[in-house]
Amino acid sequence: MEKYRAIIKRGKYSYYYKGDELVFTLKLKSKSLSFGFSVECFIYDINDNEILAFMQNNFIIGIKLKLLTQSLPHIISIERKNIDSYNMKVMGKEIYLKITYMSYLMKSFGEFFIDGRSYGKVVRVKKNMMRAEFEFNFEEDSEINYYCMILFTMHTVDYSNVGY
Repeated sequence: MEKYRAIIKRGKYSYYYKGDELVFTLKLKSKSLSFGFSVECFIYDINDNEILAFMQNNFIIGIKLKLLTQSLPHIISIERKNIDSYNMKVMGKEIYLKITYMSYLMKSFGEFFIDGRSYGKVVRVKKNMMRAEFEFNFEEDSEINYYCMILFTMHTVDYSNVGY
């Protein structure tokens, strides 16, 4: 099975791959709010077509995600699970990313669950001041993997925007 990976560059861009093939990119636009900050997030396919736009508001009490537009092969919806976590519903399945909060020494980042069953893991493999790299290990090579990576993207916007 081909490896899936993400390269998150500090600043405005993240890149997601299947093997050596670019799958999608994330571009960010930030703005400050009174009690936090808001980031407009745009995901583009390999032809630079926007396939998803969402907004992340970070406040003292947690994050809030809002889908703005989407032109994905399957419609997604998101639902708040707790103060800083969301589930994604797509293709009749529910995806959840259980995050292990990162410390500098820990490599593990999180685990994906589909309909309550463990499906895959994401591991931080490299980190420096300008970028972090993650590898995704899924049970199978499936279209659902792209949606897992999109959910990961939604949870890691603040790492792209302000550092990690």
